Amino acid sequence: MRWEYIVRELSVETAEKVLLLEDFLNVSGQDGWEIVGVASAPGSNFTHLVYLKRPRDAVKSAITALPEVL
Repeated sequence: MRWEYIVRELSVETAEKVLLLEDFLNVSGQDGWEIVGVASAPGSNFTHLVYLKRPRDAVKSAITALPEVL
């Protein structure tokens, strides 16, 4: 199977940011993306890199157009 990947830098510094992250993950999951890894961004206590993948033949959507940083 062939995969496509996206990486997003997400902040969880405030409760509002956590809710945005939850929304992002829910929308991503509905679109076929699944988390394959999470890492802390260098030099930041509240920013994480989220790695997602889905089958390459999945329908394209607006998820790849989301901002790089929430």
